[in-house]
Amino acid sequence: MAPFGDGNTAFGRQIDRRRLLAALAGGALAAYVPPHCRELAAAPFDDAVTRAFADYRRKLDELIAWCRENGLEDEARRVLENVQPYDPDHIYLTALDRNANPDPPESDSNLVREWFRKWMSLRRDQADKLFTLAQSAAKNGRMALALNLTLAAVHENPDHPAIRRLLGYTRYGDDWRTAFEAQKIRQGEVWDDRFGWIPKSYLKLYEQGQRRMGRRWISAED
Repeated sequence: MAPFGDGNTAFGRQIDRRRLLAALAGGALAAYVPPHCRELAAAPFDDAVTRAFADYRRKLDELIAWCRENGLEDEARRVLENVQPYDPDHIYLTALDRNANPDPPESDSNLVREWFRKWMSLRRDQADKLFTLAQSAAKNGRMALALNLTLAAVHENPDHPAIRRLLGYTRYGDDWRTAFEAQKIRQGEVWDDRFGWIPKSYLKLYEQGQRRMGRRWISAED
């Protein structure tokens, strides 16, 4: 699948809603349902969506309370700031970074490490549930809702392999790259915010004000 955006800027990594809708309508959502989501998938649909968001918010509130009880105010605030509102009448886009999930905290505190483990586990489970519901929505022709749920899922787990592939990304080393980016890197090019994609060997010369013209280099002023 062609990449969604050019992958070079936060704007470029925004998800193209029209193309994602086309992918959903074309059956790009796989039918696989994780075992821990099968009961949810079998529930009455709208009730299942409402319950998924309500249950998740309850679990996050419990985690925030646990953080505060243990003096982890910064961690509680981080969980709260990451909460994305759910409104079926609005679509919230997520800018996808190459390194998807946050790194574990550099802390000697067992409590901080336990908080991070709990938080990541909740987010991964929620992403699986929302993607399962997105599959059900797509199969029932509710494409706008399928889109909304897919975007909510990738917000919770930007490293979700199935969603990343749906959006046109592929693993390249430790990062997620669009097919276009991966091709450029294999060709020996690098991205620079000033110059765009250029051969890596050209970068220093470009920074010195030189530009390639045919087989020779000239000053950019020329």
